[in-house]
Amino acid sequence: MNEITFNNRNHIELEGEYRGLPRGLKIPDGDFNIFIGINNAGKTRILEYLNQKFGNQIDYVSPDRLRVKSKPTFSLSQDFISALGQLASSRKGHNELGEIPAPDPIDEIIGLKDANRELLRDWHNKYFEEMKWSRSDEENDWEVPTIKIGGRTPGEQGSGSRAVFSLLVKLFDPKTSILAIDEPEISVEPPTQRKLFTLIKLISGGINGLPKKKIYLATHSHLFIDRENIENNFVVKKADGVISIEQITNRDYLHDIIFRLLGHSPADLLFPSNIIVVEGESDFIYLNKIISFIDSKSAKGRNVRIHYADGDSKISGATKSIDQMLKSVSYIPIYRDKMCAIFDKQNSGNRVVEVRQFLRDDGTRVVELSKNGIEYFYPKQILYEITNIDIAKLENEILLFTQSADQNPKGIGSIGNFSGTKVELAEKVIDRMQNIEGVSEEIIKILNTAIDKAFD
Repeated sequence: MNEITFNNRNHIELEGEYRGLPRGLKIPDGDFNIFIGINNAGKTRILEYLNQKFGNQIDYVSPDRLRVKSKPTFSLSQDFISALGQLASSRKGHNELGEIPAPDPIDEIIGLKDANRELLRDWHNKYFEEMKWSRSDEENDWEVPTIKIGGRTPGEQGSGSRAVFSLLVKLFDPKTSILAIDEPEISVEPPTQRKLFTLIKLISGGINGLPKKKIYLATHSHLFIDRENIENNFVVKKADGVISIEQITNRDYLHDIIFRLLGHSPADLLFPSNIIVVEGESDFIYLNKIISFIDSKSAKGRNVRIHYADGDSKISGATKSIDQMLKSVSYIPIYRDKMCAIFDKQNSGNRVVEVRQFLRDDGTRVVELSKNGIEYFYPKQILYEITNIDIAKLENEILLFTQSADQNPKGIGSIGNFSGTKVELAEKVIDRMQNIEGVSEEIIKILNTAIDKAFD
């Protein structure tokens, strides 16, 4: 049924159905396999199936791993290796009433050899509170040792410490050659997630003397995505009730998945909801003011950011700078279909066409204005109040002003009663603006487009 094949990877093919997993489903079978997908896509079902298929070779660390005891289930006078095997077998069947129980680290740590316990303790002590174990009678080898973390028993620890402890014991257990881990991020803060991911990946390769294991991992956290070896990542999907698995094989797809795991909005990370690139600082000043009027009550609109590419006195170079800015910002796929750009009237339309092609725009987001300068789009009444030039004569006077400012080494030009730079004129204009009255519809349209395209 599933025709997908995986690069650089063997696969397991389902011979029959398993709790919604279709016959013929191909499951990747490499050293490190990371499953990403929305809730109820089938990630847990895949781990549960593998937990049964590989028998005694595998153990499954389910999300139900926060219930950590302070004392083991059995005593050292028992055959605890056999007892651990019985507990592992009990985790093979599906629990209709809830999660399959996770291995309890207090039971499991007793079954480790001293060398593996030392590795576990060294790693724990390096990144967390100090772990110690001791007996009240050190000469009694049959007494179960007491484990303390930061002076408290594991069962008295916070949820994050318990979640990590449960994972560590199985990761350092050499008797388990395959490990399925469901949502390793549960209750674990992001910096610790990074450390856990590093450890898990090292163990999947048996690096630095760590016990090598084949790892199957299901996650909703971008911190458990393998960004170095992207073909270790797989997307689990469900369409019309049918579950499938797709390997991530290129970085654009990887970036899209990471973006979704981060919440699908750059605003959550304090990035802009959208970006408008313009040529000069006066464009930046004026358009920011208009946006504040258009959508002042919307966080979406307030988070649209305007970037300018060059100074107003260097318009000839600004259009080249705008290319570089667009290509340096929009390499992130999330902005490429949303970004907007405003060009002054060009002598040649080639550059505008190139930017439209780069941003995959149909002409609604990358706009060439009808005039060569933002000054032509200032409210005429406000320009009259600043310059005392008759409105009918303003357009010709603006042309003379921009030409003189571009030619002046300091960017200074004169228009009626005003003498100064383009930026200083823009600041005088916005100081008088109380609303968008008199603002060109040409300008309002492109700003509304940027807001409409913005992330929520």
